[in-house]
Amino acid sequence: MVRLLVVGLMSLSALAQVSDTTPLAISDPGFVTFDAACSSAAAKGLTLMVTRKWPRLPTQTCGASIDFRYGGMLQPAAGQIITLKGNSNCPQLRQCYDLSLSGSSGVVFASAPSSFTPQNTGAKEDSVSDDTASMNLAMSVALANRIPLILPGGTFRVTAASAGKLLSVTIGGNNFSMIGAGSGATVISTATAGADLLTIEGDGNPVVTLKGFYLQGPDAATNPPCRSASSGNGLYLTGGRGAAIVHMDDIQAYGFCGSGKAGIWLDAFENGSVSNVIAQRDNIGMKWTTAPNQNILTTGLFGANRTYAMEIDGCQSSTVSNTTMQSNYGTALYLNSSAGCSFINDHFENNNTSKAAGNHSVFMDATGSVIRNNSFTGGTLSGPYADIYMKGNLQHATTGNFFSAIETGSGPIGYGMPMVIEDGPEIGDNYFFLQVAYGAGNTAGYKKINNTEGRFAGMEVTDILCGSYRANTNACYFPRIAPTYGTYKQVVTAYPLPNLGQMATFTDATVNTWGAYVTVGGGTYKVLCWFDGNGWSVMGK
Repeated sequence: MVRLLVVGLMSLSALAQVSDTTPLAISDPGFVTFDAACSSAAAKGLTLMVTRKWPRLPTQTCGASIDFRYGGMLQPAAGQIITLKGNSNCPQLRQCYDLSLSGSSGVVFASAPSSFTPQNTGAKEDSVSDDTASMNLAMSVALANRIPLILPGGTFRVTAASAGKLLSVTIGGNNFSMIGAGSGATVISTATAGADLLTIEGDGNPVVTLKGFYLQGPDAATNPPCRSASSGNGLYLTGGRGAAIVHMDDIQAYGFCGSGKAGIWLDAFENGSVSNVIAQRDNIGMKWTTAPNQNILTTGLFGANRTYAMEIDGCQSSTVSNTTMQSNYGTALYLNSSAGCSFINDHFENNNTSKAAGNHSVFMDATGSVIRNNSFTGGTLSGPYADIYMKGNLQHATTGNFFSAIETGSGPIGYGMPMVIEDGPEIGDNYFFLQVAYGAGNTAGYKKINNTEGRFAGMEVTDILCGSYRANTNACYFPRIAPTYGTYKQVVTAYPLPNLGQMATFTDATVNTWGAYVTVGGGTYKVLCWFDGNGWSVMGK
């Protein structure tokens, strides 16, 4: 059975015909004002179908649910606000709100819509039209109404920069989400030089969720990569005075080569998760700054970047795992002022393709602060300058770092050394359990520890199998290493087969008589011993 509901003197075109089991709806053509249409639908518990554009609307509240049909649109007047109390159904690919007069504050959702897209505010996503204004409006509306901004598949083209920014939203301490259809489907592209493509600025502890889109910069087409240096950052996200909690997945950044700029730059963030990121043909692929604490990065690809594949400044207790840093022109990983961070099963291959001095696979720089208690486990180093380079100075040390089971390749003759450590007041308690044989072909030697300013203490070098190069049969050398120290268990574990004459300091000996053998730990004596062929004999206390 079919029912007809007649409201006042409306024409039949304003009526909706539905079955007994479906809620009735009213269409808007028969009403003189939008307020009248909303009031009528709300009074009868009906959905209002908006089929026309309502221009220059004054401030008002619509209590009915709204279903936007083709051609339906609301345009608040300048300084006016339309509040929608009921559900709002706007198709993802259709414009339903013209905010050109009112700005993003012109529409308020009392009941959050199921989705909101830049197309809802006028974006075309056709790779030709300028979507800058529509996208900025959409980000602000999504933020103010605490709803995710959905980015359907296609290419958003942005061109108009303001104060060095193209797309920008200031979120304060409020949560914010941008969800694309996948980095292979949703593209945000710019050819504008000197401006950041996407800026998200927090202040407090907002949760920021970014997923499934591709940022394409103005330097993407340069060949060779990064030949020009005109762009800003691809993504710049900062927690401001607080620390943002960032959750990022399936994001790509390509072609951001400005000096000091990055494809993805995360600043002042903690307790976040980053996965499945790709940053290529950028000046810096990914950059972390301002004490990035307790964050996890897993599965990333960083290649053909000019200065660094990844730069981490002030890392605290974070983990980077299963990334590939390959064929970068400069250093793959630059680690500055880091404590307690872990690098697990990361692959470093064919970096410093520019063959410039001072670039490395891993550069741990303690000249500004300490580098301590970091661990590198698994993974590979191969290609020219395939080295781990640790550098300190008279004020700062590289201590307590751990390297285990890292496979290295020799590289062509004359290219770098897999391990270089130099210039620190105390390069101590660094543990090297590489457990891998190095091949031939390096005229400079495979590992070099050259402390010119300070002293070594507690250096543990274990299970290093050294290959040969040319006529030299010992490609590993560690000059000026002081005697090892530690508990009995630590020393005998590190040196299960000590060499005759080797010295060590035991910190928990049970004997301190000259010539006595230290055979167990658990004591209170600190003694200097030498290995006389039979055991560790006390020689000083």
